[in-house]
Amino acid sequence: MKKNLKNLPFFSFIFLFCFFVTIAKSEKVKNNIVIFAAASLYDSLTEVISNFNKLDSQKVVVSYAGTSKLSMQIKSGAPADIFISASKNWMDYLENRNLINSREILLTNKLVLISANENIKIEGLDDLDFIPILDNTKKRIAVAMVNSVPAGIYTKQFLQNTGTWDRFKTNLAQVDNVRSALSLVGRKEVDYGFVYYSDAIADKRVKVLLSMTNRYHEDIVYPIAMINSESSEKLNSIQKVYKYLLSQEAKNVFNKWGFNL
Repeated sequence: MKKNLKNLPFFSFIFLFCFFVTIAKSEKVKNNIVIFAAASLYDSLTEVISNFNKLDSQKVVVSYAGTSKLSMQIKSGAPADIFISASKNWMDYLENRNLINSREILLTNKLVLISANENIKIEGLDDLDFIPILDNTKKRIAVAMVNSVPAGIYTKQFLQNTGTWDRFKTNLAQVDNVRSALSLVGRKEVDYGFVYYSDAIADKRVKVLLSMTNRYHEDIVYPIAMINSESSEKLNSIQKVYKYLLSQEAKNVFNKWGFNL
C-alpha cells in the first residue's frame, strides 16, 4: 500500500500534464477559422488557403461537401465561420434565416458535358449537339442530385429548357456532389457526365465535349458570406481570411482552376 502511495505524485503529474495538453489543443482548435465550401472548390481553394498560410499563422480548416448538405449543417448550428456556396438559392436560404452577413459574389462557373472516351467527338458548337451522343449511350449519365445539389439543379434546368428532360431523366446516375459525378466518368463507370468546367480541368482523365451557354439555365455563381455568431472573439481573424479570399491574389488562383471572376 505504501509503495502505491509513493507513486501518487508521479501519476498526479501525468494526469495534470495530459489535462493541460488537452485544454491547450481545445483552445487551439477553437481558434481555427472554419470554412464550409462547395465540393467543386476543392483544388482551387486548397491552393488559395496554402498561399494564405505562407503569409499568416492563422490556422484555417476547410470542410468540403455538397452545398445543400453544408447549408443544412449551418442551419443546424455547425461551427462554420465562412461559407462559399455553389448556389445563390442556398445562400438565400441562409440569409432569409439571418444566419449570414457580408454576402458577395466570389466566382462564376460553366456547366459542361464530359467524357473519358478519347474517341468521342461532338461536331458543332450548339448546346443541342449533345442529344445524339447521349441517345446512343448504353450506360447512365453522371450528374449531381438534380433536386438539391447546385450542379444537378443546373443540369436539370438545362435538360428541361432544351426539351430533353423526359428523354434522359430515367437514365441519370445521381450522386451526392459534383465531384462524385466527375469520378464516375473518370473511372469510366459511365460514358458521360454533367459537371462544372472547373471540375473537368482538374481531372486529366476526362475531356470537355461541350460547354453549355447560360441561356438554358440560371447563371452559375458562387456567393461567399460570413456566418453570424454571438461571439466576437475570432471576428478580426475571420474578416482577415474573408478579405484574402476576395483578393486579386486569390482570384488569380481560382481563375487558373477554371473559375471566372
